[in-house]
Amino acid sequence: MKPMPSFLYKLYSKASLRVKAYARLRWRFCPFAEIESFAPKKARVIDMGCGFGLLANYLALTSEDRDVLGIDLSEERITSALGTIGERKNINFIRADIKNMDIADCDVVVMTDFLHHISFERQEALLRDVFMRLKSGGRLILQDIDSSCSWRYFFTKGLDQSLNMGEPLFYRDKNSWEKLLRRFDFDIKVFHRNVFFLSDILFICDKKEE
Repeated sequence: MKPMPSFLYKLYSKASLRVKAYARLRWRFCPFAEIESFAPKKARVIDMGCGFGLLANYLALTSEDRDVLGIDLSEERITSALGTIGERKNINFIRADIKNMDIADCDVVVMTDFLHHISFERQEALLRDVFMRLKSGGRLILQDIDSSCSWRYFFTKGLDQSLNMGEPLFYRDKNSWEKLLRRFDFDIKVFHRNVFFLSDILFICDKKEE
């Protein structure tokens, strides 16, 4: 995995050491460059659970024709992400719950390591909501943990739990993810992305043209 591009890292030059360290690790552990390659160069993109805005910033920096909105419930993370915008016009961050937003004109929704932080029931409800609101031909890019990947999964689970002490986590295996996504009639492509010792899976889900 290549190190974080300097043009992205410099956005966090005024961030705390903790945020800078997190950004570097997050870049190495999550296939952001590959995810970016699946996002159209001209699109309205929503990054759900955007955290400190690393992926949202990368998507906006790699194409000025993308209009990117990062959403997260954490005030700390959104405040930090807002500090990276500068004079750019094609990106914004807000603290909000996606359930209370109108995303009807959205071309792409991205979720990276987000859904396993909410209950199975909320996962299904949120994916249904995203499917209904995505425009015809829109795309969901979903990257999360695959609990079926034996020792890699247990390593990933241990690391994840250590970073989210006391927080309930809701993992699915590949078959469960696929079964859930196919309920909404997505066309799905599946990619296993086991970076280092992590058990990751990437779904490219296209809403059929009406």
